[in-house]
Amino acid sequence: MRFALSFLLALSACAPVEPANDDDAPPAGWSDAADLLAPLQEQAVLRWGGEIVILGGFDEAAASVARAEAYDPETDSWRALPDMDVPAHHVAATVFDDALYIFGGNLGFDFEPLPFVSRLFVGGDAWGDASGMPVGRERGSMVIGVLDGRIHLVGGLGVSGVSDMHDAYDPVTDQWEVLAPLPQPTDHAAGGTVGGSLVVAGGRSGSAGSHHADTWIYDAVADAWGAGPAMPTSRVGAAGAVVGGELFVLGGEGHPEQEDGVYEEVEAWDVAAGTWRTLEPLPVPVHGSGAAEAGGIIYVPGGAPKEAFGPPFTLHQALRL
Repeated sequence: MRFALSFLLALSACAPVEPANDDDAPPAGWSDAADLLAPLQEQAVLRWGGEIVILGGFDEAAASVARAEAYDPETDSWRALPDMDVPAHHVAATVFDDALYIFGGNLGFDFEPLPFVSRLFVGGDAWGDASGMPVGRERGSMVIGVLDGRIHLVGGLGVSGVSDMHDAYDPVTDQWEVLAPLPQPTDHAAGGTVGGSLVVAGGRSGSAGSHHADTWIYDAVADAWGAGPAMPTSRVGAAGAVVGGELFVLGGEGHPEQEDGVYEEVEAWDVAAGTWRTLEPLPVPVHGSGAAEAGGIIYVPGGAPKEAFGPPFTLHQALRL
């Protein structure tokens, strides 16, 4: 018996190791993350470090706010950051050298364009000012992306209405440069920097119903824009998130066949391949939010389930890829 037991133990030790069971891994698809601290729409959304940050927007009373808050996916909880110096909605925000930058934005129902540029350093307790946007080029609802050491701001809603403007800001020298404009005036578009390319998708030229499915890719060497593949679903006010080599476009408004005018569609553009794919739609259709990815999950905090102003909610939807 002792020999038999020893033989079985030796045989067990030589047996191949079974791969880990992935049954406990969270499934791909939609789930709810922790609600926002208060209702919000038309805020900037981005990842800063390992957190998802929201900046500005409209509250439930349709007032412009200076809120700045961060969501920690590890604890599924929100915390307050220092408020922005100016209440604004439709601000553009990005990260450069670990600092958080805010550009422009709009104020109130008349969408007064704001010129301010502010930055917040890691661990900072207040925003610091940089050079404001050039006079006449201040605007909100822009596409923003970092390319070749500069922050690019494209399109938006400015002093003359919907804009085709394209500006680049150098945070090191604190200088601005005017670059090739978009082929058409566009605001409320999705976009960003994808695989070394600055891209813009969708948007509008006037009312929510004037949206289009056009996409654009910027050639920094030639300082020129070229057409990309059209979005499968034309819309405006969608959330955009860059993950790997793809731009994800989620929700939006201007839907002519829905009473609330809001889209549920989620589509992703593989910029290098020049193709779009369709993903599982939003559980709750939404517009007026942004989106950002952390840990393989795209977060869509807040927004509104009805076209235009509202009302916003605290719902926080998360798509595990």
